[in-house]
Amino acid sequence: MLTLHNSFVCHHSKSLRNLPRSRCAFLNLRTEADVLLAVSAYHNTAFNGCQLVCRPRNIQDKPNWTPTSAPKFQFEARYFILKSLTRDDLEIATARGWWATQAKNEAILDKAFKSTRDVYLIFSANKSGEFYGYARCVSSPLCSLFDKYATLGTPFKIKWITIQPLPFSRVKYLRNAWNANKPIKVSRDGIEVETSIGKRLLQEFDSERHR
Repeated sequence: MLTLHNSFVCHHSKSLRNLPRSRCAFLNLRTEADVLLAVSAYHNTAFNGCQLVCRPRNIQDKPNWTPTSAPKFQFEARYFILKSLTRDDLEIATARGWWATQAKNEAILDKAFKSTRDVYLIFSANKSGEFYGYARCVSSPLCSLFDKYATLGTPFKIKWITIQPLPFSRVKYLRNAWNANKPIKVSRDGIEVETSIGKRLLQEFDSERHR
């Protein structure tokens, strides 16, 4: 039960009642916004080898409501470049399903997570000459599930979508208008990518996988 409670701590949980015989639990959150955000983040995700089905109790009986219909986000998708010192760190993140970024990036990603349906994180190791892959953010970087690192922030949950090396040479034509129109490969850690370019970058991963 503690593990389940910790999984939702980012969403300001007040209490948890576990019903093991019914294979369900009731989690009380502070606001309706927290409820809808938790549903959006965790519905149909894996937990201890099982698939979570999440829905708010107070509106679950409304005939026109479905978990995927709420909440209404300000943005459909946003894209960020995250840099790693080594490829080894990325492989650890792949195995564990979490990442820790610099503290200066946490507030930016937290705001994006709360206002955006899908926050995509595009990873690259320094001096690798390529992008490593991309993941979707599934918890707030300001979550306290883990202890902070000495030089980084708190690890937060991510869901890997594609792990596919993408050489910078394949995307040299892409420039980020939100970074002085520099080539996409010239990106500092935590930089946001202009929406249309971010979408095209993700498409390049798919093209590279089928090349």
